[in-house]
Parts: sequence; structure tokens; C-alpha cells
Amino acid sequence: MYGWICAGAFLVSFAAGAASRFLIRPSWAREYDVRMTDEVGTVEKDLSYGPESAEKFDLYLPADPGRQGYGLVVYIHAGGFTSGDKSDDAGMLAWLCSQGYVAAGINYTLRTDQNGASVLSQSMEIKSAIPEVVKAAEAAGYPIRNMAIGGGSAGGTLAMLYAFRDAKVAPVPLRFLFEAVGPSSFERKDWHSYGLDKDTPESRAAAAGLFGIMLGQKIDPSILDTPEYHDVIKPISG
Repeated sequence: MYGWICAGAFLVSFAAGAASRFLIRPSWAREYDVRMTDEVGTVEKDLSYGPESAEKFDLYLPADPGRQGYGLVVYIHAGGFTSGDKSDDAGMLAWLCSQGYVAAGINYTLRTDQNGASVLSQSMEIKSAIPEVVKAAEAAGYPIRNMAIGGGSAGGTLAMLYAFRDAKVAPVPLRFLFEAVGPSSFERKDWHSYGLDKDTPESRAAAAGLFGIMLGQKIDPSILDTPEYHDVIKPISG
């Protein structure tokens, strides 16, 4: 029970942190928030990259077609893996478009207690989305030559997973990664602020419960801090 309480507290705190970026917005952020107009470009919304209802992306195309190649910037929304939407970043995606980039915001299946979505399943959705984003851009007359990927909070984690795990199969070279406050490690020692590093049965149970939710499969507390655990958690942990 203690493990599930800690896991729930983590998800709530991440969601609250993601919400705070809209409630407490720094003044500098206004410089990177643009309203989409014909002078900036066009946006194609809710393009599908898979069969699930959440598997959609928005594609922002700059108002200078005809170049031989474009850079793509993908930004993945925040929300503690349980909330958020690509439309939350519309202003920033429009700003990227205003700088001449093709930009894309990608939705993924948000975790609920019923659907069992996990960081792993969400990261695999992002992996499957990227080729479809590139195809859609090229079909619209914007050939992509290279790309960058970023995200905030949960989206930052998903961006890092793509960059460090999946870039080798990216349809175009990945040149740059940027992210804000996304967790990059699911090793207990890196979660000391939650008390998960303590060598007690309660702490180990909490870590196994939380990391199991993120991975999408049950983790036995007895394997934590062992080579077996490192192999199990590798798909979502740096």
C-alpha cells in the first residue's frame, strides 16, 4: 500500500508541476508565444499516426515553401503522464514555425487506472509518430533534412527516451535535444527527495511500485539495485 501511495503522490506532484507552467508563467516565455497567422504559416491539426484515439499530431508549416530542406522541431507536452494536450503548446509551436522550422506537437495515450498506459508505452507511441510527422511534412512540400526534439516534464522524459534510445532509427538525423525537468533515471539513488533511496522494506516497495507503473509491468522489490533490475528498467531509464 505504501508503494502505491508514493506512486500516486509522484504522479499528482508531476501533474501539479505541469499545471504550474500555465498558472505561473515567466515573463520571458511571452517572447516564445506567437499567434498563428497566414504570415507565420499554416497548421494541420489532428493528423493520425496510429489507430488509437490519442494518436494524433499537429503540424506547423512555415510560410516559406519551396526550400530544398527544412529543420523539424518536435515538442512533447507536459502533464505528469496523466494529463495535457498538444494544443497547450500552440503558441510556442507557432513561434518555432515563425522562425522557419516545421514544428510538431504530438499527443500520446495518457495514463489512467483503467488503461494501464506507461512511460514505456507512451515512448513507443512517440517513436511510431516521428516517421509519420516527417512523411506528412514532405507530402505538404516541406522536405525534412534534420530534426530536434524537446518537451516539458513528462514530455521531457519522452523526448530524452527518443533521443537516447530511438534516434538510431529516426527517419532523419536527430541533431539536438532540449527538455525541462523530465526525470531521466529510474534508479532508487536518484529519487532521494522522495525517500526511495532508503534501504527499508517500505522504501523498496514504494520504488518498485512507482517504477513498475512507469515501466508498465510489475517489479519485484527484491531485484532493485541489481543487474537484473538494470536490464528490466533500461527501456525507460538513462
